Amino acid sequence: KGSVAVNQVVVKVDLFAYDDNDAESAAPVAMKTTLCVSEGNGPVNALANALRLALSDEYPQLRRIHLRDYKVDLLSTGGTSAATTRVTMDFADTDSDVTWRTVGAH
Repeated sequence: KGSVAVNQVVVKVDLFAYDDNDAESAAPVAMKTTLCVSEGNGPVNALANALRLALSDEYPQLRRIHLRDYKVDLLSTGGTSAATTRVTMDFADTDSDVTWRTVGAH
């Protein structure tokens, strides 16, 4: 009935802590680095899973956020591996069914 492409992603996330009592300082007072590996049905799903895994201890509300859809567009006409790529991702909160879209390009 078709094939499934399982992809694996490694992410490194640096979380910075700031002193809430010092409104004038923008410098972080601590940093926590997390490395996470995750798999998914394709590279975008694997990345979403790895980021959720890396961030969910600090932001437990991310456990209920799920990737609903994504689209990848090549913006350059050259068709090479150096083409500018735009990724559109649709997310949903499973508790409230609120949805939103984010777009990134590189």
